[in-house]
Amino acid sequence: MRDVSYHVMSSVSDEVLREAGGDERLLEFYLAEYNAVARSFSGGDTTSPFDLDQLWYHYRLHGCWVLAAWIISAGAGENFFDEKMAAFTVGRIGRACERIGVREVPEKVVSNADVAVRPDKGSRREKTE
Repeated sequence: MRDVSYHVMSSVSDEVLREAGGDERLLEFYLAEYNAVARSFSGGDTTSPFDLDQLWYHYRLHGCWVLAAWIISAGAGENFFDEKMAAFTVGRIGRACERIGVREVPEKVVSNADVAVRPDKGSRREKTE
């Protein structure tokens, strides 16, 4: 999921995401495609190693990495990134982090809470085993 988070958060505009139905809709599509390929390699077994809640959690978790990677890279040296382009991309990533609720993920990791938060729906769902 790190690569998916990195690509979407750093290169897909807010407008395109809205038109596509948001981050969650893209993850639903990704999961469906992933499962189709996995089935082709597993002889038709329909059991998925991932569900949407797990995918959503890892997408958000890797959002922390995306933001950190760009901040570190953008500040790596005066010739590494053009300041205007770095600000544009880090701004896009910052908006993505806010949009998908990345701030709550480190707290979840530290507290080992099993809570999925979907800010676009304004709901908090606790998973039960």
